[in-house]
Amino acid sequence: AAAAAGVDATTTPAPVPVPLPAAVQKLKDEGNSLFKAGNYPGAMAAYSRALKQLGSDSDQASGRCTLLNNRAACHSKLGDCASCIGDCTQVLDVQSGNAKAWMRRGDAYRAQEKYGDAYADYQQVVVLDPSNCANAQTAMGRLLPHLKDQHGASWRTKLPQRPSVQPTLRPVA
Repeated sequence: AAAAAGVDATTTPAPVPVPLPAAVQKLKDEGNSLFKAGNYPGAMAAYSRALKQLGSDSDQASGRCTLLNNRAACHSKLGDCASCIGDCTQVLDVQSGNAKAWMRRGDAYRAQEKYGDAYADYQQVVVLDPSNCANAQTAMGRLLPHLKDQHGASWRTKLPQRPSVQPTLRPVA
């Protein structure tokens, strides 16, 4: 039945996100506007305030992940790779299928010259996001000379392990 519906049986539907509280949504929107305007410190502050207001409400895991992912983008734009990695890792602890967080964290690892970590994260993107696959594969190709220089012919055995991930289906709105 799944094949007839054009759905791969190995995918699982993504949970339908619970809307953010109005005050948190307002801060998220403010952060998005500031980010688009290139005001990354201001956007980061807005996302941080939204996260603080949201707290640890388990019903808001999806919204929390979105805010963390957005804040990670700010950290990345500001060159704060460690904070970007931290926010992306928090997202991935909850949403292991979040391709945007894998890609962003891979970029941060690459900037830190942690090539094995970056390569392993890009591999996840290839599995999860066909629309971003070419970008991840290009990034992986750029890492190969570094990995071969560091580890020689056995470079593949030196890559960090990542969890097995499956693509998720987005709910149709």
